[in-house]
Amino acid sequence: MTGARRCDLDAVAAALGSVVLIRPASLTHHSDLDQRFVKLVLVPPTEMPLPPYQVMQFLPPANRNIAPRGYWMMFLVTTTGIPSVARWVKLV
Repeated sequence: MTGARRCDLDAVAAALGSVVLIRPASLTHHSDLDQRFVKLVLVPPTEMPLPPYQVMQFLPPANRNIAPRGYWMMFLVTTTGIPSVARWVKLV
């Protein structure tokens, strides 16, 4: 994922509130100074191929300092605040 490229994800459109990235914890220090939570920008849907699913697009952060390269956990969060099971993604 880079700043200018879109990523597509199939999701139940009515329940999707946000897409977030969480940087994995560092187990070598008492305080984790690299801990991060990044909310991605959702792009408004354009079509609905197969109800109740629709292709949801989101944009990664434009600034690499906000989300540096490496592995992240990506969560889909419902409009009521319930997170999905994380999927590992690699920012390049």
